Amino acid sequence: MPEITPEQALSEALDARTAAERANRAKSRFLAAASHDLRQPLQALRLLNAALQEYLLIDDMALNILRDSERVLDVMDRMLGSLLDMSKVDSGAIVPEPHAFRISSLFEDLRGKFSRLAKEKGLGFVIAPCSLRVISDPLLLDSILSNLLSNAVRYTQTGKILLGCRRAGRAVRFEVWDTGTGIPGTELENIFDEFYQIGSPERDDHQGLGLGLSIVRAYATLLRHPLGLRSNAGRGSVFFLEVPLADAGTAVDGPGTVEAAARQNWKPKDCRILIIEDDPLSLKALAAQVEAWGMKVLGARSGHEAARSMIRDNFSPDIIIADYNLQGAETGIMALAHISPLLRPNVPAIFLTGNSLAEVREKIGPRSVHLLQKPAAPGKLRVLIRNLLAVQGNGRGG
Repeated sequence: MPEITPEQALSEALDARTAAERANRAKSRFLAAASHDLRQPLQALRLLNAALQEYLLIDDMALNILRDSERVLDVMDRMLGSLLDMSKVDSGAIVPEPHAFRISSLFEDLRGKFSRLAKEKGLGFVIAPCSLRVISDPLLLDSILSNLLSNAVRYTQTGKILLGCRRAGRAVRFEVWDTGTGIPGTELENIFDEFYQIGSPERDDHQGLGLGLSIVRAYATLLRHPLGLRSNAGRGSVFFLEVPLADAGTAVDGPGTVEAAARQNWKPKDCRILIIEDDPLSLKALAAQVEAWGMKVLGARSGHEAARSMIRDNFSPDIIIADYNLQGAETGIMALAHISPLLRPNVPAIFLTGNSLAEVREKIGPRSVHLLQKPAAPGKLRVLIRNLLAVQGNGRGG
């Protein structure tokens, strides 16, 4: 058998690495495509459930069934979200957009997400008030803390969970404490690996794929936020993350003035919504949800169909909700361009997408639109509509 020369060995090693990298990229594309396609029916299910709830407020049994359905959807959503997040990290599609913002606004969102989950397990849940400001990408930081809190709820059977922060020099140190099962010292090195699950009898295998902490590490690395962990088996864990502190003179997101105005100007029955969605089930579900809020809805499956229907029904929308990827090569941007001659000035648009938000933002460019990732929570969509109405004074003149 002829000997392999060093040059041949190097060439074979390079070929093998190229093949492995190609396979990894193909895996990432598949996961992203599969997650995107599965988010479409999940979005429809979530909206149909939310619309149904509006009509079942006096039927306790039906409401209980509906809440059980929502719990199953939450599990599906978390699993699909984890797959999509990892595929975006692997493919390099995530580009952080750091800016200064108040921690209090982030904590309010997290309180809304996790208070119910903790209460259902009989756990105490505390978020310590924090008036500090940081510089980070709020979406990625929210995802990091959400994964850490979800992990804490999953592993904690009794006791409580605490989220807090404190100054650490020129940084803010976020900490998530739990009184859960803890992590044995032999497992600490592997805990952030993809698909790694602790072999604990208290582990609920239906709650995740073992991707949450790997996403935390990937996002923390992207943001260059130091990440750490202390844990005692049987006594609980504390995960911590250090985020740059914002300087006193740094411009910061507003303290919820739009939200306050929205509460005063929220008049859903005065609002007309144009929905452009090529999937019939998703279009029907979204229309049912928006109509349940008391708004007037016109639905269409393309920009061309929307223009025809607007002319036919003399429909002038206050807000447009569009899927970003429509049939064929049409995008939400193309659909808006098609109907723009029929719109009043400055009509806000909301794009729903199953793709990476960073990827869609890059394609949209400087256009002023609002993005929500599928499956978008109905409450989040409703708040966004309410805030947009507040900004434009809830009027249709001009």
